[in-house]
Amino acid sequence: MTPEQEKEIGDKIYSMMEAGISGDDTGAACILEELGGSLSPQEMYGVCCGVASAGKHFIETLYGAVADIDEGDMWCLQKEHSGDTQSDPAEDFAARFLITVANDDQDMALALYAAMLKGGGVQYVDSVCALVAATVSLGRTVSTKNKKKGVYRRGNDF
Repeated sequence: MTPEQEKEIGDKIYSMMEAGISGDDTGAACILEELGGSLSPQEMYGVCCGVASAGKHFIETLYGAVADIDEGDMWCLQKEHSGDTQSDPAEDFAARFLITVANDDQDMALALYAAMLKGGGVQYVDSVCALVAATVSLGRTVSTKNKKKGVYRRGNDF
């Protein structure tokens, strides 16, 4: 992949996040569909890492601190369950992948992605969509907080 192609994919990831955060879910879905339809599973791993990196930025923006991995700190996430004992594998992947990338654990991120990829078809699509949705949700939270503070950035929100 050329640097120009990498930049183009990065720009699409940014546009997808921007569309989702601004409430244009259809626009975000169209960009994700375009990426998923034109990239290999290996290239989509890079897209997932890019999306999760945006999520890491949102987590750091929300909580104002960076986990010092070298000192043994790490980000963690507690999922709320509505009493349903059955968890959603796609949502579980999204949460785990997002936090793994936030903790700069590249080996675990790759292992999670590989395991998800083995699930194939619907599981793969649902998991990538869940990752985008979780990251967009974090971005919307940041956007709402920024608007309340009167802070506006490129893309109006992030």
